[in-house]
Amino acid sequence: MTAQITPDTLFKILGSGGEPCNGGSGKWNLPKGKRPGKWMPKIDGIIPCLRGYHLCRPQDLPKWSGDTLYIAEQRGLFVVHDDSKIVAEQARLIAQVPNYIGIMTQWTVDCAERCLVNFEKTFPDDNRVRDCIMMTRQFLQGEATKEELELAESAAWSAAASAWSAWSTAESAAWSAAESAAESAAWSAWSAARSAAKSAGSAARSAAESAAKSAGSAARSARSAEHDWQWKRLFELICAGEAS
Repeated sequence: MTAQITPDTLFKILGSGGEPCNGGSGKWNLPKGKRPGKWMPKIDGIIPCLRGYHLCRPQDLPKWSGDTLYIAEQRGLFVVHDDSKIVAEQARLIAQVPNYIGIMTQWTVDCAERCLVNFEKTFPDDNRVRDCIMMTRQFLQGEATKEELELAESAAWSAAASAWSAWSTAESAAWSAAESAAESAAWSAWSAARSAAKSAGSAARSAAESAAKSAGSAARSARSAEHDWQWKRLFELICAGEAS
């Protein structure tokens, strides 16, 4: 691959034969050797998700999946849509990014490892997820067999199922306890004084709304920060693959 990758590079994710894999039909003109693919026919009246050539910027890559990744370029009119892609009148593929599946596997393991602390806080004695991450890294380095990886993956899925079951049970119990406590408190308040109950209810609603807004804001900030880390890490791995 001779094309240089920069933060302004555009990409196209496709199936193994150059066919669209995230919607659309037809087949793209693939690069041959060091020659770019031919420009795709111009499409007038571009409409995101309906008409036009859909390409990714580096920050869009974590939102899409496929078998192959190509460096691409566009010409003519284009629009940015939903902070997830651009849609252009015309586009072509410049060069294929090598070992895209390996890059995505490495990136997925890196993302999983960042979340491992959340699982191990709740299940400190369960090493199945950690073992799977370690086994995947060994497999990527040629130090583990496919059979060993599949066994570790199966164990990790079992751990995930156990965690989901425990979370669902705990959530159900928490809601039941909350509803019971709320009913009891409401009845006592009603018995004591209807006006007091109304005041308490109003204050509780106000506090709950304020807490929900604060929690929602914190969650959005955390999600945005994690997405920034994810796409930058993926872009870093792509660039490292180019240099190797």
